[in-house]
Amino acid sequence: MSRKLDLKQFDNDLFSNLTMSVYSKPNTKEIYNFLKELDCDFVPPLTSRVILSDYVEKICRLAICVIVREQNKIVGLSAIYCNDQINRRAFLTSFAVKKHLRRKGVATKLFNESLKVARSKNMSHFSWEVNSKNKKAMLFYENIAKGAISKKINNSDERILMSLEL
Repeated sequence: MSRKLDLKQFDNDLFSNLTMSVYSKPNTKEIYNFLKELDCDFVPPLTSRVILSDYVEKICRLAICVIVREQNKIVGLSAIYCNDQINRRAFLTSFAVKKHLRRKGVATKLFNESLKVARSKNMSHFSWEVNSKNKKAMLFYENIAKGAISKKINNSDERILMSLEL
């Protein structure tokens, strides 16, 4: 199932060829190819932490994905687990935007839509992990959440858990 979003949010010419949709059952091959292409953009690389095919299968089975496309190709992905109905906690397991669209507002729109998805599933908290060495991602998340983020450092590695009350 997919739901296409109103793209008036991308109102300038740069984004006129972008579409954003929400999928409860995304295409496994498309997600795999996108994450494989951006593997080294993750800090550390995604494939150093997960078996990519297993990770993508889990995303496609359990996550809700918000996907931004340019000319029918994925250029942005947000994968959110909204299945903790008891604690009402959503978890952003993957978030990526292709380099040519970074620092242009696409990630902000994608993140905000991810929050809307979590709220629509009656979640009260939204969490994600970021590597402390990924300074650009840290700055992005701190700016987008406007200081409403709590941080908890995982002492076993360099991951930081960030969360936001919805």
